[in-house]
Amino acid sequence: MQSNYTQTTCAACPVSRLTFFAVLLLVPLLAVAEPRVALVIGNSAYASGPLRNPANDADLMSETLKKVGFEVIERRDADQIAMKRAIQDFGARLEAAGPKAVGLFYYAGHGVQLEGRNYLIPTTAKIEREGDVEIEAVSADWVIAQMRYARNALNIVILDACRNNPFVRGLRSADRGLAMMYAPTGILIAYSAAPGSVAEDGAGRNSPYTTALSRAMLEVHEPLLEVFAEVREDVLAATGQRQVPGEYDEVVGGRHFFFTAPEKIAAAPTAVGGSTPTPGATPAPAAQPATSPTSTSSAATSGAAESESPGVLSSGMSWLASLFSSSGRPTAPGSATTQASAGTAGATHAGSAELRPAPPTVAAGANSRPGSGATTAPPEPMIAGTRALELFEMLGVPAAAIDASHSYPESAIRRSLESAPRHVRLGSTPEQIRSAVVLCRRYSSSCDYDDERLRSATLTPFQLDDFPVSVRAFRRFSEGAGYKTYAERVGYAYALKADGSYEEVSGGSWRNALKKHSLDEDSAVVGVTYQDALAYCTANRARLPTEDEWEYVARGPARHIYPWGDDPAPVARSMTIAPHVNDGPAEGIGGHYRGLSGTVWQWVNTTLDPRGEAGGAGGCCKVLKGGSWMEPNPANKRSATRRYSRPNITADEDSGFRCARNVAVWPDVDTWLSHLH
Repeated sequence: MQSNYTQTTCAACPVSRLTFFAVLLLVPLLAVAEPRVALVIGNSAYASGPLRNPANDADLMSETLKKVGFEVIERRDADQIAMKRAIQDFGARLEAAGPKAVGLFYYAGHGVQLEGRNYLIPTTAKIEREGDVEIEAVSADWVIAQMRYARNALNIVILDACRNNPFVRGLRSADRGLAMMYAPTGILIAYSAAPGSVAEDGAGRNSPYTTALSRAMLEVHEPLLEVFAEVREDVLAATGQRQVPGEYDEVVGGRHFFFTAPEKIAAAPTAVGGSTPTPGATPAPAAQPATSPTSTSSAATSGAAESESPGVLSSGMSWLASLFSSSGRPTAPGSATTQASAGTAGATHAGSAELRPAPPTVAAGANSRPGSGATTAPPEPMIAGTRALELFEMLGVPAAAIDASHSYPESAIRRSLESAPRHVRLGSTPEQIRSAVVLCRRYSSSCDYDDERLRSATLTPFQLDDFPVSVRAFRRFSEGAGYKTYAERVGYAYALKADGSYEEVSGGSWRNALKKHSLDEDSAVVGVTYQDALAYCTANRARLPTEDEWEYVARGPARHIYPWGDDPAPVARSMTIAPHVNDGPAEGIGGHYRGLSGTVWQWVNTTLDPRGEAGGAGGCCKVLKGGSWMEPNPANKRSATRRYSRPNITADEDSGFRCARNVAVWPDVDTWLSHLH
């Protein structure tokens, strides 16, 4: 390759020496790159319903994964025993690779969902009735179990198994495509097509999905979720919008993981010496140990979280950047100078060396000479240490770095709060539970709220949607993705009876408000299961909130009983028509939300049993929050109240949802800072 530079000047010589030093510096950092283990299975040679592309897809994926640093276990046209032993071998190698390892499972071939569970079909399977599936097929849950037992940092499951297949024809309970799966924190599950829909095998050598995935892994030098977003766009374009891939995201280290092979890290600094950089090449950070993107609770929730510390690689790269800055001599990582620089350059959480008292005030114009044209910036607002302490303690942010006798620039307080984990208390006190029982008994003889007892949680920044999802929004998703809800597939949903029980409504679904009410495009969508809600959020690059997240937004640090305060009046009213999603009082932190209480019960991503005890993946029930407009008892519309339903099969008249997203900065920081002035 011809260099872009025709001559080397003397000024470049010191930079070249720095480049050499930088490359040497990176050598020990490369040793911490995470081990990568993959299992790739491609089944094409079925006796019934052979497929052209899965074996080819598996070849392409194996080749791609090897290029980006994976040790790959490969199986082609495998029978059940071969598939099971390969999964077992994969789990053992992943566990042996250690806690920082990244695991990846890829399957192309026939798959079937039965009663909400996904099964991968071996080439020799003989399936003629429902009872044959468990015996002849391989449960996808086994892969998840092996990953969970390995206890490693990050896992990726990729299922290009939604192809239309002959095995569902004799199965009354089987549905098209695959079902949405639940997984422990730290696992991303990617589907070649939306749950309940069918993927295309493709007219060429490879399926549209695997073709796009291979390209993205090699060419898209972005974090994990951005790679799959690129895949989705490519597949939509290649299939004329007929196929919509999706991901179920419980990963935590995904923003630190790049498919780019670890050895490419050393390539970036060479550009400093004057050579032409490789187009699109970027350093590939190592995957970090898993921590939750959302919350850790003493009661089990689906997202456990702790704050992350920069790894050796990220801190080393920060120091490396200082070699080429104009600030003077580079400083070794961990030195006092480095720590001070980090404090002035960016945001860390409270308790870091960054939060420093303001320097003495200098009079305006004291540092400028007459006629110099220099202007003095207006003084930055200052926050008294006592006020800052109160705010940090209220939000559950560590405040060891704050001295009550000093004042701090507002910008320093902001930086310390923007991304700091919050240690919060949720649930109800014994007195609040007793008051709820007293209120409940005015309306019902069945009043038990012992499952609300206090719990602790740690939350990291997230954004909850302002409104529940409306019929209009869900219709756009359903029609755009060709998605059918569980109620539409089985032909019925459940309506609420006067005694509080539910009755089956044949033909009822979200499209007709379960035949019980007039359909309003601006009302909250109902008749959706947890899986349906998850499919919608995933397609919109979001997720369902955990119970801790939903309740924190609704109640705030003061733990108000309702999303607007402690007065039940706004929900102690009878309603004869479903409200719009933006009806009702201003709710939640900052009054930025609507419909948190008294609109629909809302699915959250927390698994418990009806006693409020922890439930694992596949446990009894998912939790719903908020209470619906059909609920006559205001005690059941409190923010701490829980309802429990089975996630796969419960589609009823008064259950909906809203989505949430992981964000870098808390969206309510301005709200809290405004209280300090």
